[in-house]
Amino acid sequence: MAEKELDPIYLKDRSNESYTFHEGYQTMKLLFENYGLPDAVCTVSDLMAMGAIQYFQNHGYKVPDDVSIIGFDDLDICEICTPQLTTIRQNYEEIGVKAGDALIDMLDNKGQKLDPIIIETNIIVRDSCKKYKRF
Repeated sequence: MAEKELDPIYLKDRSNESYTFHEGYQTMKLLFENYGLPDAVCTVSDLMAMGAIQYFQNHGYKVPDDVSIIGFDDLDICEICTPQLTTIRQNYEEIGVKAGDALIDMLDNKGQKLDPIIIETNIIVRDSCKKYKRF
């Protein structure tokens, strides 16, 4: 987004804590009512992405023709929903190992600040995103 000089929209007054389909639908409704139709939506979970897709479909918009949507998790359902959801795949096993290692380090080195932990992700391109010509 920085490369294209685009600013993301954050809803500071909206807490999405359960990352559910319903929250995705309701958050997309709020965003749409306040900002109009976006070019793209990046959600924090696949279920929220599916809720956003349902909101657009219920209001006559097509994903990805009118708006691109990407999720985060790569749940199995991403391959069977319509459209198939583009998503970010996380390595849950590596996350668990790194979290365990960090916990042990915290116990062994009381009070010592830990370095940030970065786990690589992979984008899984499916049907819910398309490249827009204006970019």
